[in-house]
Amino acid sequence: DYLETTLQWLDHETEFSNFHLLFLLELTKHLGFYPETSQIDFPYFNLSSGLFCLKPQNHYTISNQNLNVLKQLLGIKFDTLYTLKLNSNQRQSFLAMLLLYFELHLGDFRKPKSLQILNQVFN
Repeated sequence: DYLETTLQWLDHETEFSNFHLLFLLELTKHLGFYPETSQIDFPYFNLSSGLFCLKPQNHYTISNQNLNVLKQLLGIKFDTLYTLKLNSNQRQSFLAMLLLYFELHLGDFRKPKSLQILNQVFN
């Protein structure tokens, strides 16, 4: 149902430069490793635990730009995705971080070979 609904939404939209970011993040809900948002105001996010934290815990802890994008995406719906303004570098950096998040939580996950194509399509 999620795939069908989101792809139908995409089919009718003209502004979709950040679609893949929200699509992948929302997909984590259905795969069982959506970020825990109860401590969303904390200044760091641990990719391996999926938790926001007060201080860096390991080299999988993010902050700054990717953290800000994550927080914005966690509070947005597809219909208002156009309000999120990211440049191509921000988009690529966040996508790389998001794919690492998938790798950490899905043992057999491999980065798509079409990553360069994804970056071209959505940038």
